[in-house]
Amino acid sequence: KAPRAEVLAVLADASRGADVLLELVAYLTVPGQDIDEDTAATLLHFAARADLKPEARLAVLAGIPRLGVPLSPKLKREFEPLTVASDAAIRDAALVALTLLKDSRARRELVKVYDEQIKDNEGWPLAYQRRGKIFLRIHEYGDAAKDFARALELQEESARLPANRELWIDLARAHVLDDKLAKAADVLQDLGLTSDVRRDLLADPDFKTLVESTKYRKLFE
Repeated sequence: KAPRAEVLAVLADASRGADVLLELVAYLTVPGQDIDEDTAATLLHFAARADLKPEARLAVLAGIPRLGVPLSPKLKREFEPLTVASDAAIRDAALVALTLLKDSRARRELVKVYDEQIKDNEGWPLAYQRRGKIFLRIHEYGDAAKDFARALELQEESARLPANRELWIDLARAHVLDDKLAKAADVLQDLGLTSDVRRDLLADPDFKTLVESTKYRKLFE
């Protein structure tokens, strides 16, 4: 149930740990392990290293809430420089992680930026789409669906253009994750599933419950 000592030794080595950071995240986030605060803090420290590739740093931030370690003062200190990072992707990922760790202040800071974008231009579809993606990441699926639906509404005649396919898929995704399979199926039927979209959804874990549903799996046949 505890991580192997050899793995923790690699994690504690700034050089060796950086070389296999994605693998360390994958190992430590396997469910059922007892991860302690020090291990979580050591892993999180890698996310603050600007010399590492952004995808590795983002993987760390995505993994931290899955460790099962409560947010402590020590972890919060590790997060502080990340929440004011100049890189917007890193900043958002840090605030998303904190939100998933039940930090209500981080949630307010995270959503505020996107609320202001919408306030400044209420007729801009992309503003709603961006906020919808943030709601997806913090598991607020009902709000995500509302934003994606509003973005499609604002697209008007261009809503069905191939460039907006992702928006339809994310609307369906929000409904599936919110356990509203009928609504998700309606969205996908309205979109019309091409063979490539069907193939992508079959491989997407977010759509697993819809794919395996006896009522709706015919959509993917």
